[in-house]
Parts: sequence; structure tokens; C-alpha cells
Amino acid sequence: RNFTGHALCAADEALRDAELLPTEEEDKERTGVSIGGGIGSISDIVEAAQMI
Repeated sequence: RNFTGHALCAADEALRDAELLPTEEEDKERTGVSIGGGIGSISDIVEAAQMI
């Protein structure tokens, strides 16, 4: 599992899609990408499924 690698690729893709690839050092320091997930842990999913 390489979650960090996937996150970095997703961040790069998002910046490229937005055509937001800063070249100036100050702009690079002010550029960021927020990545989140909308799913719980697998144990939470299994527990919820067992309750149903």
C-alpha cells in the first residue's frame, strides 16, 4: 500500500488539471492541495455490515 504515493500523484494531477503550476518560489510556497477520503476504516464497514 502506497497511500502517500497515490496522494502525491493525485495532488500533481489536480494542479495540472487546474493549470496551476507555479514557477515563482513565493507562489510555490503559497500553493497547496487538500486531499481527503470519504470512507471509514474497513473494520468500521465490517462492523456496520454485521450489525445489519
